[in-house]
Amino acid sequence: MIAAAAIRLTSNASVGRNFRYWSETDPSIDEGAIVQGTVTQRLPPEPFKAERFRRALSGIRMAAAVVSFISTLLLGLLLLWVYPVFAETAASMIRERPWASFGWGAAALVGTPVLAVVLVMTVVGIPIGIMFMALYTATVYLARVYAITWAGQLVLRWVSGSSSLAWAFVTGLVVYSFLSLIPFVGWLLSLATILFGLGALLLTKKDLVVRLREQQVL
Repeated sequence: MIAAAAIRLTSNASVGRNFRYWSETDPSIDEGAIVQGTVTQRLPPEPFKAERFRRALSGIRMAAAVVSFISTLLLGLLLLWVYPVFAETAASMIRERPWASFGWGAAALVGTPVLAVVLVMTVVGIPIGIMFMALYTATVYLARVYAITWAGQLVLRWVSGSSSLAWAFVTGLVVYSFLSLIPFVGWLLSLATILFGLGALLLTKKDLVVRLREQQVL
């Protein structure tokens, strides 16, 4: 068995059995060369097939990261523009009560799907369970904005002392997007961002409801 780009059997060559070769071109067999068996050609495997697959996978991952960056940027800026006070309060909640934010986020991240499954299993609660999961998914996605904004505030205060909410979010998103590309580290960062952001969102809403009740608005 031979694998080569070009194969030649000279006039003195003698093959006492089947001659099998891997090449994309036909072999050159001189007069006088002896092949007692059959001559079988096989196409060689793609030498860089695995490498090409890895490159394609990296390209898909990069494209998904770009789409995620743009969608998060637009939704985040919209959220900060519509609810700037709430966003500022939620970002401050992570700074002032980090472990409470983390704990509430973990409880909500795990407990909400369980509650939704229980509702679906009751049959009667199927519509509520489906709506619950839809709201849960949207909330988890948007909650990252508060954690990313808080991280951006840290960077800006360390670098320039700026306190702009929008610039803090953009700065945090850029840092977050680059770090999330690192294997394993990116997964842990995404999880931490969701937990802190979700917890800060819930705590801020809770404090808001308490204040409204004290003012007898609710």
